[in-house]
Amino acid sequence: MKDVPSSVNNPFRKELTMSEEKKYGMLGRIVSLLMTVPEMYGTLVDLLKKLNSDDGAFWIFALKKMLRKQRPPAFLEVWRKIKLGGDFRTPNDAENLVKTSGLESCSGPNRIGSLIWKLKEEMKEINLGQEFDLVLYTTPDLVGEKREVTAEEICAAADWIGLKCCSTWMAPKLRLDYEDQPEGEQLLMIMVVNTGYVVFHIGRNDTGLYILHSIEGCHRSYIPDAKWVFVRPRTK
Repeated sequence: MKDVPSSVNNPFRKELTMSEEKKYGMLGRIVSLLMTVPEMYGTLVDLLKKLNSDDGAFWIFALKKMLRKQRPPAFLEVWRKIKLGGDFRTPNDAENLVKTSGLESCSGPNRIGSLIWKLKEEMKEINLGQEFDLVLYTTPDLVGEKREVTAEEICAAADWIGLKCCSTWMAPKLRLDYEDQPEGEQLLMIMVVNTGYVVFHIGRNDTGLYILHSIEGCHRSYIPDAKWVFVRPRTK
């Protein structure tokens, strides 16, 4: 798109009068700004294209944070890619995936059985080799401030910018793939269920790598600097 000519090259360009701005309201003020600062035209067009894209919700979210003088999050940058394959290809491999990853339950031994059943159902629907993009955000990135949040709050914030909760199989698979995880780091992954949320804790401490899962209610709070993993849907 061609740049709007400057006032020197555009003798027909004029500023709106105060009465015209009042008549046309906010639209009039925007037009007036474009006429007096032509450099803004390209920027505004670019912004409108972004707001109208598949990632429009994210750009609205980022724009609001900027206007509030808060740091907007990085643009949905892909942190890691994840897919099924190798020794974990079919629903029959679900139990082996859980055992190999070392997944343990904080909610009782019976929970592992129901988790394996859920994994099998998910793996029936996934095309072998299909890749998914994971993004990593902190609590302040998603809610705009450093404070304790519930799983419900963080899921709502992620959904608002177009992110999706992870599928069950992604947690044990990420544990197997992320062998170089720094000591002291813990990541949280959430899956929505009828009774609340399944929260996976994927971390590394002084004894090594670990993965835990628990069933949480809507009101359990998480630390202000928690790190969350979500799925960024692909548009193509």
